[in-house]
Amino acid sequence: MKTTNLLKIAFCFVVVGLLGIVPAYAGFGVSTADIINENLLPGSQFEKSVTLNRTAPEKTAQITTEIEGDEIKNWISLDPGFNFNMAIGVEKMPVAVHINVPRDAQLGEYIGKIKFTETVGVEESTVGTGAAMMLGAAVNVKLTVTDKKVRKFSIVSWENLKMEENNPIAFSLGVRNDGNVVGALSRIVLEASSMNNEPLETHEITKLDKIQPFSTQKSIVRAPGVTKLTEGTYWLNIKIYDGETVMFQDKALLNIFKIGALKKGSIKFLNIDKNVIKAGESVSIMSDFINEGQVPASAKLRLNIYDSKAVLIKTIETDAVDVLPGKTNKFAVSFEAQQTGKYTIKGVIEYDGLLTAEKELSLYVGYAMMTKIMFVIAGIIGLIVLVLLVIWIVKKFRK
Repeated sequence: MKTTNLLKIAFCFVVVGLLGIVPAYAGFGVSTADIINENLLPGSQFEKSVTLNRTAPEKTAQITTEIEGDEIKNWISLDPGFNFNMAIGVEKMPVAVHINVPRDAQLGEYIGKIKFTETVGVEESTVGTGAAMMLGAAVNVKLTVTDKKVRKFSIVSWENLKMEENNPIAFSLGVRNDGNVVGALSRIVLEASSMNNEPLETHEITKLDKIQPFSTQKSIVRAPGVTKLTEGTYWLNIKIYDGETVMFQDKALLNIFKIGALKKGSIKFLNIDKNVIKAGESVSIMSDFINEGQVPASAKLRLNIYDSKAVLIKTIETDAVDVLPGKTNKFAVSFEAQQTGKYTIKGVIEYDGLLTAEKELSLYVGYAMMTKIMFVIAGIIGLIVLVLLVIWIVKKFRK
């Protein structure tokens, strides 16, 4: 009896010992189980992001991908590709799934699967030679190709923004077009009221950007005209319409500050790709704007170009772009100089009625050939000097 018990205890120790030296492999998975789209027109395109997860990032993992479903295999592409690595230390990795429906695709339902396989090499250990560990995860794909046009929007985010007096009411808005045709929201109505809910002013926005099917657009939306509200805190009611239907409404605080309290920006540089050109040649002029304020700024580059007599001959302005607080936007324009001479280019960034400090640079037109000739002459003179120096050294050593 005692012998039997001793054998049982010894067997348990052996099992535990073996389990202790066999490496424990961690998990591998994907965050999105399904990709479903029931409103695809022939020729449609859309993108869905999935995230690969692993719990043991101590080694580089090789990821290979296989698409199941012969009919849709060629519709699907991945970014960063079908074969890629997850580097050491990386636990999560986004993968963009792009789906392109052919224009000649037949109407109907298509089903497939995206299989991800993780392969991690295992070094030799006390239990034997090295091996490779493989784990898998999959995303189900269900696509429906239809000839029915669908118009559908959803609001994914909105945030009321701080603002200064004598400016348009502005807010950030994220809209997703869940339909299969290009479209825009119908209108947005903003109603400002006092903290006691007394109506003060109303703004209606009807010019809204069009959004591509199955995509999300985030932008800064501004009411037409400036607010008459003065410094203080108010209620702002927002109603978003699709057709005559209110598809979204909300209420938030609106904080208005004195002019100059929130906005600040600067121009970092004004550069040109070539300072010397021929007449009729174009140059690129580049600059940037840094939003150092607390609110988004609508900024544009304005260039004044003067001839050698300091006469303004041309003004160039870029389109205005929204620059978020703490962000930088780069501008670039082209200028073609027709006349020879020296040009002075002065650049400034205009943002929401304010101006940055001015930057200045020079452009020389028609001096290109002269510059080449001067370089040739300088080269010849340098060569003559070098020859004379060698002759002088030789004579000196002969003496």
